[in-house]
Amino acid sequence: MSCGMAATLSFAETTAFAVRKKQWGLETRFPSIQPTGSFEFWIRNEDLVKYKPKPTNEQPSLHSDPPPLILPEIYSLRVACIYSTDGKCHGMMTPERLNILHTAFHTAKLRGLHNNKTPTPKSFASERPGLLSRKTKLERKYHSKKIKDSYSRALPNHVHTALQKWALVTQETMASPLDFNTSYSHYWSADSRDALFGAHLDSLSSQFTGFSVCHPIYDEHTMNSFLTPGLLESPYHSSLEYSCTAPPP
Repeated sequence: MSCGMAATLSFAETTAFAVRKKQWGLETRFPSIQPTGSFEFWIRNEDLVKYKPKPTNEQPSLHSDPPPLILPEIYSLRVACIYSTDGKCHGMMTPERLNILHTAFHTAKLRGLHNNKTPTPKSFASERPGLLSRKTKLERKYHSKKIKDSYSRALPNHVHTALQKWALVTQETMASPLDFNTSYSHYWSADSRDALFGAHLDSLSSQFTGFSVCHPIYDEHTMNSFLTPGLLESPYHSSLEYSCTAPPP
């Protein structure tokens, strides 16, 4: 059973990768450092851009005034720049998300989820750049700006709180280490390497019981895969499964 959420939700930027790569139409390069031969992160304040949505008014008449120019909002955010051994910044995340990843990585290791992984994970530091590189690689598969931007969108915390309180949601069926909500007991990711951070894999083939939330990327094929009734006609159809899917606005 799927319950569509209202399309008027105000989606939040994910705490993991809210950094916009373009500011005022100019490409902004992530800051590099002198190579040290080590995996590092630097905490710094960065000026970022928050784009305001365009008004969805009716088509203006020939005699009406042109709509006002809407400029993006500049704001400052404290971020962690993630560096590889060559001094290249692979991206940024909030210090809070960095702490979440650190805890998830070592918890997964204690649970044995790092066993038999190839290549063998060396450390939390060496896995950080790969997380951001995989996200960038996924974005490049699509040409649509809307789909690309959806990788940097997350449901606001108050929506998750409401789903847990009123719909008894306990798991997130399409997420990644960079954006999963820590209040859920389980989350699923599309990349097998994300198991190093506690992710379950292949949500479309997994057996679910209870209530879950899914916030897919804004790709029509991907969203249809989660909304199709065929999901409930899997070999596990005897299990009780309810899923709330949050479509794009």
